[in-house]
Amino acid sequence: ISIYLFLNHYYLISMCGFLVAQSILVSDRTSFSKALELQSNRGPDAKNFYFDSTLSIGHVRLSIQDLSSLGDQPFSSRCANYLLVYNGEIFNAEHIHRKYCPNQSLISTSDTEVLLYAIANSLDLRELLSDIEGFFSFVFYDKINSKIIVGRDCKGVKPLYFSKTDEKYIFSSDISSIGALQPSSFVNSDLDYASFSELCSTKYISSGNTPYCSIKEILRGQVLSIDLNCGISRSFFFSQTNNLNLPLVESFQRSVKDRLLSDAPVATLLSGGLDSSLVTSAANSFQPIHAFTVSFPGHRHDESTYASLIAKQIGCEHTLIPFPTDQLGDIAEHLFQQIPYP
Repeated sequence: ISIYLFLNHYYLISMCGFLVAQSILVSDRTSFSKALELQSNRGPDAKNFYFDSTLSIGHVRLSIQDLSSLGDQPFSSRCANYLLVYNGEIFNAEHIHRKYCPNQSLISTSDTEVLLYAIANSLDLRELLSDIEGFFSFVFYDKINSKIIVGRDCKGVKPLYFSKTDEKYIFSSDISSIGALQPSSFVNSDLDYASFSELCSTKYISSGNTPYCSIKEILRGQVLSIDLNCGISRSFFFSQTNNLNLPLVESFQRSVKDRLLSDAPVATLLSGGLDSSLVTSAANSFQPIHAFTVSFPGHRHDESTYASLIAKQIGCEHTLIPFPTDQLGDIAEHLFQQIPYP
């Protein structure tokens, strides 16, 4: 997640978002669209929907690989039997394509299409997901068998929440969209006080819970397979071991290089501290990098001087963005509205 400050506009930008609900839980398409609109900060580049009598599906896109509309979601297979919404990035998509769906021609250069066909053709889903280098959350819809497969990466980088009412499901990248479809989820009587207490004392909530009793989180590395006809679900977990056996420096450099895979411009947020300086330096060794620093002129915690020194030493383009301290209250209120809980 990044906070962008540009002139008088401020945004909390995350990476893509989706909303999937069994259609019986959706009163009308307008309300579903409004619920997805709450994730507009996740996907400023495109918003698309799919509706049938079984599922209502929406996706907002932040374009990274294949900036054309060919990479928009929900992504449908050519046979129209399968559909995917996905939030994340796969760094070894070419390998996944060659290994799991080598005979499948592609219409885009998006990793979304690769993941769709890899799941559709996979005989061992655990092996496939373990083989992926990257981070993701997804919902795969098999229309022929009226089944969905829901998965989340092992590190839990990409969020994925769900609610379940009478064996009917809603899945979402953001809690707020679930609350919009089911307002009862956000009333005081639905608060999970044990989880809320844990959040206040440890600054996080464990075990797939949220501050709301009726909204849960898909666990890290968890996959659910749900029969939409009867609501019966099966679950399993997978693990990823990418880069674990590499020396530290090599592993770090490879991780940075992987994250430069983009058809959109890539930049870094350079604070002048150790971690952002190392990342910016490594990234600039692979390709010219534009680094940005949010400065606080006249404040004792302003680190822009150190960031400028690092940028000069690295030899990268560097832009300072003064933080508009006179607008702090408005910025905080705007950003808090986009955060489901602290």
